[in-house]
Amino acid sequence: MSPTSPRTSQETLARSILAALALAFAITGLGFLLFPEGVLQGIEALGRSVGSFLPPAEGRFWLVLAFAYMVLVTVMAGLSAWDPQRFRPMLWVLALGKLTSSLTALAFFTLDRPAFVYLLNFLVDGGIVLLVGACALLLRG
Repeated sequence: MSPTSPRTSQETLARSILAALALAFAITGLGFLLFPEGVLQGIEALGRSVGSFLPPAEGRFWLVLAFAYMVLVTVMAGLSAWDPQRFRPMLWVLALGKLTSSLTALAFFTLDRPAFVYLLNFLVDGGIVLLVGACALLLRG
């Protein structure tokens, strides 16, 4: 459908739902970044208000989110490898995810503490950004 074509009611509904999800994801992500313990404490307080739940094991909630992110980048890279021309736009999404990871790690390395894992993540994901960007540019035309 071209940008000037009239939208169906289904498309309008889907666009509204997806825009709301995008906003919710952005707010949640900022919350995780800026107030990670506060967000977890809020979620645990909500859980206590509806039942008797244990807190998550140390670091396990973040492991859930990290694993989900790695599944997404694996699928983006895999689909792009399977049909590079068709999925070329996905390469820019993959590069953006890795750029965000790289720069966030650099920020933690410089502003929080010089932990090796932050430096390594900055370098590895930064290198991936360059590789993926180069592939996207190679597939341009």
